[in-house]
Amino acid sequence: MNFLSNRLRGSIVTLLFIVCVGCDRTPPVPPSGTSPSTSAGGVAESKAATEAVEQKGKTANSPSKAVPSPPHVTPIFIDRAQELGVDLTYFTNAVPGRFFLPESMCGGMAWFDYDLDGWQDLYCTNGSILIDPDPNDKTHTHHIYRNQAGRRFVDVSALAGLQHNGYGQGTAVGDFNGDGFPDLFISCYGPNKLYENNGDGTFRDVTPSLGERDPLWSTGSVWADVDSDGDLDLYVANYMHVNWKTHKTCSFGGKPGYCGPGEYQAQPDWLFLNEGDGRFRECAEEFGFVGERGNGLSVVWADFDYDRLPDLYVANDMAGNFLFTRSGIDPKKPGQTPYLDVAPRAGCDVSGQGLFEASMGIALADYDGDGKLDIYLTHYYHQKNTLYHNLGGMLFEDDSYRTRVATISHERLGFGVITFDYDRDGGPDLIIANGHVLGPEQIPWQMPPTLIRNNTHGKFEDITPFAGEFFAKPALGRGMAAGDFDNDGNLDFSISHLDQPIALLHNQTKNTRRWIGLLPLTPDRIKPVGAQIRVTCEKESRLHHVWDAGSYYSVSDDRLLFGLPEEGKVTVEIDWPDGRHDRYDDLTPENYWIVRPGQVPRRLGSEAP
Repeated sequence: MNFLSNRLRGSIVTLLFIVCVGCDRTPPVPPSGTSPSTSAGGVAESKAATEAVEQKGKTANSPSKAVPSPPHVTPIFIDRAQELGVDLTYFTNAVPGRFFLPESMCGGMAWFDYDLDGWQDLYCTNGSILIDPDPNDKTHTHHIYRNQAGRRFVDVSALAGLQHNGYGQGTAVGDFNGDGFPDLFISCYGPNKLYENNGDGTFRDVTPSLGERDPLWSTGSVWADVDSDGDLDLYVANYMHVNWKTHKTCSFGGKPGYCGPGEYQAQPDWLFLNEGDGRFRECAEEFGFVGERGNGLSVVWADFDYDRLPDLYVANDMAGNFLFTRSGIDPKKPGQTPYLDVAPRAGCDVSGQGLFEASMGIALADYDGDGKLDIYLTHYYHQKNTLYHNLGGMLFEDDSYRTRVATISHERLGFGVITFDYDRDGGPDLIIANGHVLGPEQIPWQMPPTLIRNNTHGKFEDITPFAGEFFAKPALGRGMAAGDFDNDGNLDFSISHLDQPIALLHNQTKNTRRWIGLLPLTPDRIKPVGAQIRVTCEKESRLHHVWDAGSYYSVSDDRLLFGLPEEGKVTVEIDWPDGRHDRYDDLTPENYWIVRPGQVPRRLGSEAP
């Protein structure tokens, strides 16, 4: 079977790593004192073997010591969070020496225009007390910050009715009832939350519409029309069976730290099917959204083979990733579910060496300009991040080494990741939040973020040393979301941390090249996932694929940004998911435009979205 053969590649190395814990690759030591440790798979820990493997990895993958050349456009990012009114430090409820795993994961954020005034607002999750939380305690709550025309943010959490006090993890934004206003789902360690947007600046708790079930540890999620009936359904990834009964402390090099997937059972994911009457029905198994083992952290909804039937990709921590598709499935076959996991045969479930990887964050883009949507995943320290090159026909290959992704990421442990074109040259660049997971007893612990530039042909260079003060400061970065909060065409970023306040990176990069922004909308207000947008100016042409979710626990600005030459007429062509083709030749650069199938584009600000 392809599933087995895929994992037999590199089987010798797999024996060293398959029992690793959490995002870690070192065999864990049970908390039983000084006795020799044995992993969940029964393989005894060998310090000499571990050191040999790490040394081999350093030799093969360590970044070059040569001083990099300055980029042609100097990146300028300034943390202005507190200055602009965003002042929140995620409450982890971490207790020294306890090493309860949820403490190390942090939470995400969401950029979305909840009041449709044309400015991106920011929702931030927060933690709470982990042992016997008081449901009426509002000491630590989630926050929403309303954007004041790009000049300042105001905390309107109480006014909006968004003061959830659960242990927040991820976010998902989508208009599930089709009333024109974006609704909000919050995944948690514990009971999740669903808020309906009332359209007047307030939200209503409609969590009971999801039905009653025992809470799990929910992580990444996405709104997606999985049954193509014209309304949004909700996919929720769940992580591991971690509670006070299963809790363990592991040892690494004789020092205590957080355990991970090698020590815990996986949890099944959920699919909440929209019944169209305000209620949802959980039916993941009925639709085929099941896999050998989960540990899901992040998800994306995208059309990887351009058949107008979007696919669902799930990044699983130290387990094979999932790629659920409807492509090539015979619905009349007895017992056939609507979706099937094809990740093993597609080549995007494990690394090119056949190893499970940590799979924290996801970013999609056509990184090499061949017209196909590639997958970038963040992983563990002293391993590598992974770039799956889309070969077409629902086949992928691990292209991390040729592209220099492996070299750049070797000394980091990545979480949130965003694709954007910082220098407007048409090559998708990457920004990554980093930070270790084992605990403060381990070295390294804090790590600076990463900014890497694409040379427009799918090879990357690390330009972090030129990105300014924020990129030189180590931290425990986790969630990352992107939103152009001042509508200037430069994408800004929010980053959550375990050890310091949320950062709001204002992108002040100077560039002589122009830009144009597009917000594609369908009549039913479902994000047109699978649409292909080509922007052409002079001799430059770039294709963008519309997809949803990604990063780590976070939601980014739905508007799409394209870099343009300094002069020349702009042509925009859109192939919509329903097969319609539209062309626009009169869109003025340096503006955001709302585009709908068959309608005249409108400049953002001249109407509500």
